[in-house]
Amino acid sequence: KTIIKNPIFGKGANSFSESFNFENEAWHGHAHNFPLEIAHSYGIPATIILVGFILSLTLLSFKTIWRSSSKIDEEIIIDKAWIVAMFSFLISHTVDITYFDGRISIAAWILLAGMRNIILNHKTTSNLNDEKTLKYK
Repeated sequence: KTIIKNPIFGKGANSFSESFNFENEAWHGHAHNFPLEIAHSYGIPATIILVGFILSLTLLSFKTIWRSSSKIDEEIIIDKAWIVAMFSFLISHTVDITYFDGRISIAAWILLAGMRNIILNHKTTSNLNDEKTLKYK
């Protein structure tokens, strides 16, 4: 109900516990769901931007790994481990928000940087392979 009342800007940071206490006469520290917490605190546009960015980065890196999985080498196995770690992080944030712990949030940003690096590394490698193929033809 609170998200619908303030869809653009939300109610402000850390306001979920007060809103929930006011409506239900019970106390909860946070929403236990990261997208709902962001939507409540900062609004639907911020939620769409943040969740869309994270999901698109994760899915694009998954797609990149899926296309290059015909080769089996150590780099592909490590990239798949990054993907599995990111998916487990995303799934865990649908039932509880551990992101508020500083160490977990740093790990999340490292995982996101790894996803970006997987995509950029694959683009660079495929461009180099295309240039080598053109030279030898």
